[in-house]
Amino acid sequence: MNAASAEAPSEDRWIPLADVSDLPIESLAAETSGVLGRSLRQVLDGLADTDGVISAFGSFVAED
Repeated sequence: MNAASAEAPSEDRWIPLADVSDLPIESLAAETSGVLGRSLRQVLDGLADTDGVISAFGSFVAED
């Protein structure tokens, strides 16, 4: 079995993550065709869902 090394190129082709740190959240969430916009809307909707996992965790963790 061969160990993977940082110098060896991967056989799988990967696409780096997009840098969206300079873009406003509203414009990213408004994107309807891209996976980034859909994913962001799911996260934002999850924050507003009082019965959701993210809200339940926020209620569980103390705010000291």
